[in-house]
Amino acid sequence: MDGERRVALILVTDPRWDDDRIVAVARAAAASVPGFSVQLRDRSGRTDEELMPLASSLREITTRANGLLVVNRRLALARRALADGFHAPAADLDPARDFSWRSAPVHDDEELLAAREHGATAVFVSPIFSTSGKTPRGTAALRTARAAAPNLEIVALGGIDSNGAKACFEAGANAVAVMRALLDAESPGEVAKCLVPSRA
Repeated sequence: MDGERRVALILVTDPRWDDDRIVAVARAAAASVPGFSVQLRDRSGRTDEELMPLASSLREITTRANGLLVVNRRLALARRALADGFHAPAADLDPARDFSWRSAPVHDDEELLAAREHGATAVFVSPIFSTSGKTPRGTAALRTARAAAPNLEIVALGGIDSNGAKACFEAGANAVAVMRALLDAESPGEVAKCLVPSRA
């Protein structure tokens, strides 16, 4: 990741919210948190062509915030949108070595090792707190990841609110990633501020 950019908050998009809502939330959060970043994640049947307008809007927003645009699994879209990064399971990161940010999901120690072996620069450690019926790993998973991979960006994901975010940063996370915490918020800009402690 570029040395000038320090990412502390990442919005993970989801097609359950429409594009207008995603863009509005991203704009509000970007105006509140320097380095605000977005991971464009869409597992619907939409084509890259159909997603390009959303990707372009998010590219503009994150550029103005001095943040990152990361695209989940769609490598061609990531390149077309001039994204900063690519997110995928570790084994799928090898073709994306041209991106400065290459992140992988990490649910256990084995996946953390795989991410390092395949050249990840960041890992999304999850689930930290209870979400969607998944067994939470707690902030201890962040401490373990930080100790095992001191050179990687550690991103906490899963059931994070403002109180949980503070605990994640204290456990060694570089950033927190959220979905509903921002997309469901009445005032996403204010929520974004609460998710990022002043020291992050």
